[in-house]
Amino acid sequence: MKKIILIFILLLNISIVSASVGIGVSPAKLSDTIFTGDVKEYEYIVYNTGDINVTANIEVEGDLSDYADISDKSLFLLPEPEPHRLPPVNGKITKIKIHAPLLFKEKNYTSKVVVSVNPGFGGLITTGAVASNIFITVKPKSSFYFKNILLAIIIIIIFYLLLKKRSSR
Repeated sequence: MKKIILIFILLLNISIVSASVGIGVSPAKLSDTIFTGDVKEYEYIVYNTGDINVTANIEVEGDLSDYADISDKSLFLLPEPEPHRLPPVNGKITKIKIHAPLLFKEKNYTSKVVVSVNPGFGGLITTGAVASNIFITVKPKSSFYFKNILLAIIIIIIFYLLLKKRSSR
């Protein structure tokens, strides 16, 4: 009987710990057109849909990873109150600048903004991640090419006139 009472007391003292890990990002998808050589900035809201404090890590993966600068690559986030809604109450903004490469013809780029968390409590590997798709079309500036072509034509005309003047002597 003493063993049963002891086991019962031990069971009453065991507390079950449960925590959920969740992460969200807005916008979920971005499509835009940028002209070659331009820099465009986009805002992303990162928020915690779990019930414990987390640190979110943000990175750009894919075609645009070499052309993207992230203002805050790591954000400490408090859980969002229930029920979850947009805009988030405890969400934080990170800005991503895309530097359009110099191109001679139009090109489409596909990437993802990946937000991940790994609280790693108690030696358990518990992760959460979400991705936002980015579709960017980079177009060359017509004025850039027009100016260069016009300059080339002027140089050819001047060179031709100089050669014609020398041959007439």
